[in-house]
Amino acid sequence: MSYVKDHLGPNERIYAATHYHWAYVALAFFFLIFFGIFLIGIIIFVDMMFRRYFSEFAVTSERLIVKRGFVMRDVDEVSIDKIESVSVSQDILGRFLGYGLLTVRGVGIGEVKMPYIDRPFAFKRAIARAWSDKCGGTLPERK
Repeated sequence: MSYVKDHLGPNERIYAATHYHWAYVALAFFFLIFFGIFLIGIIIFVDMMFRRYFSEFAVTSERLIVKRGFVMRDVDEVSIDKIESVSVSQDILGRFLGYGLLTVRGVGIGEVKMPYIDRPFAFKRAIARAWSDKCGGTLPERK
């Protein structure tokens, strides 16, 4: 959580933070075990582990922060009041294990996608709570 904590504004507080689900790690090990004899399996495994370790997902009282990467850092920040909708997509295994794809749509930003996150509905509720506290009312649902 270092990036998020280091970049909080005055009076900004963290509502929720999440990370990649353990199934993402299991998938990385699958690639390592079944394709590890080839160089591609090792490359995919290392890439997935770096992606997991250096990614942060958080919603604060002011914004949604999605940080990926270490050397080549990619940070998406969306002001809470600019969020138009939040949707969760889960396949059967994701529903059973508790991971999913969270997609946030906002004014002027298009979409921010967070795949394989742990407890996506709890994170969606935290975004809705932050939106409600900042804007009043309820976050509109995607149609």
